[in-house]
Amino acid sequence: MKPGDEVWLLTLAGTHLADEDGRNIAFRITGMETLPHSGTWYQLSTEHATAEEIFGGWHSSRPLTRIHHSEQHEGRTL
Repeated sequence: MKPGDEVWLLTLAGTHLADEDGRNIAFRITGMETLPHSGTWYQLSTEHATAEEIFGGWHSSRPLTRIHHSEQHEGRTL
């Protein structure tokens, strides 16, 4: 994954973070940093205002799933 890629953010329940209508919320990787002993971290941003306020910011790669080209415009919000 690299800056510019779109990703899904997984919840603790193992599902993608979704809006009130059940559409997955896509995040864009806007930054990336690799730190010794803690791996690569990705800065995420989304146009979904509530999700941005709560979940925008730095995340490890563990809760992220890259959005494949075929999924980029189906049932999602950015």
